[in-house]
Amino acid sequence: SESIIPNIAMHGLPLILGLLLVGTMMAIIVSTADSFLLIPATNLTRDVYQKVKPQASERAVLLVSRLFVLALGGVALLLVSQFKTILDAAFTAYNIYGASITPALLAVFLWKRATATGAVASIIGGALVTIVWTWGIAPSGFHPFFVEATFPAAMTSIGALVLGSLITPAPPRSVWGQFFGDGPPKPTKADQTQSFHSLTGRTLAGEEISFEGVCLVVNVASECGFTPQYEGLEKLHTELDGLTVLGFPSNEFGGQEPGDAAAIQRFCTAKFGISFPLLEKCTTALGTGQSPVYDLCGRATGELPTWNFGKYLVGKDGMVKGYYASDVTPEELRADIEAELRG
Repeated sequence: SESIIPNIAMHGLPLILGLLLVGTMMAIIVSTADSFLLIPATNLTRDVYQKVKPQASERAVLLVSRLFVLALGGVALLLVSQFKTILDAAFTAYNIYGASITPALLAVFLWKRATATGAVASIIGGALVTIVWTWGIAPSGFHPFFVEATFPAAMTSIGALVLGSLITPAPPRSVWGQFFGDGPPKPTKADQTQSFHSLTGRTLAGEEISFEGVCLVVNVASECGFTPQYEGLEKLHTELDGLTVLGFPSNEFGGQEPGDAAAIQRFCTAKFGISFPLLEKCTTALGTGQSPVYDLCGRATGELPTWNFGKYLVGKDGMVKGYYASDVTPEELRADIEAELRG
């Protein structure tokens, strides 16, 4: 079956058309292999290497990524040699992918009770059953339903997801709310009676500071898709005289700020050259432990962050002027900030 296309190209088509068909076939093979190597290599580089060495240079990150590509290519070559045909290998690979990842992926959008532990158990369980079914268990004598690995692997994956999720604590609303159109509960908007400038904060270094003038309050995280906004925030802080950007690290959304104070400060300094104040880790959501800053800003605007890099603009008079969602870039805020600085 794997020689059908080459045979057609060689014996069933004119030379030019045969060459085009073979070229197309090779392009698909190369591009597919390229994708399947680059994606896991990038994931390993970001999720493993850069967590171990957050200050690694771009040159080192690129080198490690290339080494992962080579290593994964070698592993893939060894694995595919265990199958009679490429199609058999592809079928097993898609079985592992489908049975292991699909239940956890669907649970993100369909089941609020799903937990990270349940998802990991689901992925591992589905993959192991597929591997054992393929190489370790002879299917003879099994019910036809269980001869192929698909159904046993999917059932194991779903079972592990449910069991793993139910025996571990339920995730907070801030984790699942984003996927169900139901973010953290919002505070009741009320007239601001307390000046933002009456509050104080403590930096990552433990120094207590007061808040003065026009301020931009941002809940930040080091491992978020919006993390590159640090660059724009630093630019505003240095270019707009009279503005103070205040970064409040928070691990509430996606667990994307797991580091301690020293790790956060190192990352921000090395990666973005941050000079604006970074405050102690805080909680933005309503409830016990909510930061006084977010209590005041939330009541003043009726809005709380639903993800990392939500922003509040505070005027010269200490009044909170507005809330801006995560996808509003720092540069898009420049005009509003300049208006407050002129006021």
